[in-house]
Amino acid sequence: MPKIIHPLFKEDAQRIKRNWKYLKSNLMQYDIRDNFLVEAIWDLPDFEKIDAEKTPGEKNEMFLKLLLQSGPRAYKVFIAALQENNITHIVEKLKQTPITEDAREPSEFRPMSDVDAHRIKHNWIFLKENLVQHEIRDMFINEDIWDCADFEEIDAEKTPKEKNERFLKLLLQSDHRAYDVFVAALREKCSTHIIEKLQNTRTTKDSKKPAEARLWGPFKELEQTVQAAIHRKIPYAVHDLEIALKKHQPDFIALLKNPPKNAMYRSAVQKASKDGLPVLGDQTRQTFSLAFIEEALLLSDLFDMSEIAAVELLMAAERQQPEFPGLTRGLVAVLLYYDGQKSMINSLRTLLQSREGRMWTMELTPDLSNMVNQYTDQLLQKDRLINTILDQLNNMDLTQEMDRLQKTRAIGPPKHKKQVSDLYKEIQIILADCLFCLATQQPLGKADTLRLIQHLRADNCVSADGSLDPVSLCLLMTLLYCFDVTLLDQEDSKEVLQRLPMMADPTYVTDIHQELRSPQGWSNPGLKSVVMLAWGVTLRQLNQYQTPTGVNGICEEDEVVIDEALDGNVFHFLRTAVVAVSDFHKEEYYLRRVHGLVTDFIFHMPLRVKVLRTRGDEAARIAAAVQNSQEPPTSASHGFQYLMRLIGDLYITDPLGLQLSVEC
Repeated sequence: MPKIIHPLFKEDAQRIKRNWKYLKSNLMQYDIRDNFLVEAIWDLPDFEKIDAEKTPGEKNEMFLKLLLQSGPRAYKVFIAALQENNITHIVEKLKQTPITEDAREPSEFRPMSDVDAHRIKHNWIFLKENLVQHEIRDMFINEDIWDCADFEEIDAEKTPKEKNERFLKLLLQSDHRAYDVFVAALREKCSTHIIEKLQNTRTTKDSKKPAEARLWGPFKELEQTVQAAIHRKIPYAVHDLEIALKKHQPDFIALLKNPPKNAMYRSAVQKASKDGLPVLGDQTRQTFSLAFIEEALLLSDLFDMSEIAAVELLMAAERQQPEFPGLTRGLVAVLLYYDGQKSMINSLRTLLQSREGRMWTMELTPDLSNMVNQYTDQLLQKDRLINTILDQLNNMDLTQEMDRLQKTRAIGPPKHKKQVSDLYKEIQIILADCLFCLATQQPLGKADTLRLIQHLRADNCVSADGSLDPVSLCLLMTLLYCFDVTLLDQEDSKEVLQRLPMMADPTYVTDIHQELRSPQGWSNPGLKSVVMLAWGVTLRQLNQYQTPTGVNGICEEDEVVIDEALDGNVFHFLRTAVVAVSDFHKEEYYLRRVHGLVTDFIFHMPLRVKVLRTRGDEAARIAAAVQNSQEPPTSASHGFQYLMRLIGDLYITDPLGLQLSVEC
């Protein structure tokens, strides 16, 4: 490498870049490079780096790259070497090059137009297969669009298609001049077939789509972008996703919090019948009827949202009204509001689902996977996403929400009421599913696990038949996966141990155990019994491994914890409140976790199973002696009977072929 790792003066660097193609073609680097060694600008390894390239053009390119990073003195040595070798035509060309002050200032950056970006995206596969990027990219340095670092980013890829894809991604991220430079470079290389393909691509330039309400339209677009990049794996959608995630980061941090009401906005909306109001980014003022204004302010009060956001939502509802025959624009606005929230949360769930982990893979490209992991890591660690989700779930109550809407006449006919109710319930379950995806892939840390336990302690949401409601079931399964250490049975490497908080954090087991054994009651004792069963089995499993200091003593209490679970008739609760939930057997990871819990209990605690059976036999003899054949009340003495019934219901349908066997 050059001894001085500093750039040239800005003006000198511009002269090199603006003549990049000319210099690559006309430079005789071998004749002039000795001067750089004499002047202690370069060293022999730099010569070797140049000579490692194959063609004269590639050698010249490496020479120029080194020159650009060799410090202000290097340009003078370069000019002196050219003059010394009578290469005056290059010296004259460099001197005559016009220099632009403060080129490429960030504040002046304008992105590529939507039309030009559409042409590239629409022809993505064709361009990946047909471009010869190394033949046209020099013009991007000539025109000060790219820098050498961009070339290095392209060259770091392995195959020609991967290099082309990186070229196209950089092109989409470049400023508004980039597309014209791209076409000019293609024309210079006589790639007219590519130019014709781009020009013949239909665009929507003349049919501008109206902007939609900030609490609905952008969230729908975000959901589509996330689905395109992650589920449909459309290559160009990755760039769109990167932009969308930056744009919506404040929305993910605030998570379902509306832009606040504002006295100035309220005053402006109240005067909008006469003065008009600029909305949706349009500087033209629009006037509204008094009825519209009154409705918008009611909407603002109902959802505690910005008055401008309420106006936008009502305008969107007016446009969507034909899709909802029989509903007023106000009722449609209510649907759009909850639909926007659902789209926002659904996007978050897909991102969290895409994180790398122990249970599944979305088969994303390394670049996309890294982007998703880094983005969600920041939300989880810096912005405390798990706390935010649990806060939202804690504050959400379907009955209260429907009563509130009913009182303000925001609920319409039965169909509308059902639509609102279904959307609200979907938002709740998707929020819970976000936590489930996180814990299933990677157990939650101690603080988040404690917060989840505290939430479940106060949870008493059950369906009419006594089974858990979907949100409570999802959160219970989330906690059970936090306690899942089956990964240790497969491998116990240092990397695996670091991924399990209870092995990596020396205070995890102690603090969780203390929280679970505290005398504070649970709103639903059945939930506690399941949690205690899972924790007891986990303690028994941990006993087989080298654990942090002080954990062994707690692991010795595994049977005490299991007894507490059995005293709470845990198997009866699992059967009637968990496995009895409709569609339970369709949830693969729910089924796998309960299967694992039952089999781990039987395998790791055979003596406890034997005690249960002995008690069950005694209870059966007593029952046989009683003339009244009524079923005895629920009690711990029937634990074995409940275990057998649970196994029967759990495996009555076995879509995953799990079976109750040690081999599985």
